[in-house]
Amino acid sequence: MTRDTRNTRVTICLVMSMTLGAAVLMWLETPTRGFPRDTYLMAERGGRIETVTIDFIQLGREVAGDEFDCWIQAGADVQWTPRVPDARHVNLAVLESAESGFDAQATGLLRILGAMKQERGLSLAHVKLNPDSDVRYHPDLPEQAHALRDLLV
Repeated sequence: MTRDTRNTRVTICLVMSMTLGAAVLMWLETPTRGFPRDTYLMAERGGRIETVTIDFIQLGREVAGDEFDCWIQAGADVQWTPRVPDARHVNLAVLESAESGFDAQATGLLRILGAMKQERGLSLAHVKLNPDSDVRYHPDLPEQAHALRDLLV
């Protein structure tokens, strides 16, 4: 066994400095409302999403299966089937529920938008409602469309 312990000391100092550096970065991290502290240093998955367009789909409306990347169904079930992998724009559909409430879809929508913000860098300022689904232009839309617009505002 050699008496030269220089390599061992250098390795120990390197590990300690990296650990201290990570602790300082975690301490300096600004908390983001709605996300737990242990998710900050996660790696991003996939490319950046720049814009999201949300459509409200009424019951009985015929829609092509490849028209949307994400479907939020009644009961907050989210179906993510991207048309183009790593696309910068996402078309998202919120399906009307036969029940009168919108709480389940609102929960699913907030969850998927939060995931896109955290994992893919989406700016919530770039989330927009399709004009065909906007109650300002079409006041005859159901109450759930009104709730969707209120949620986005």
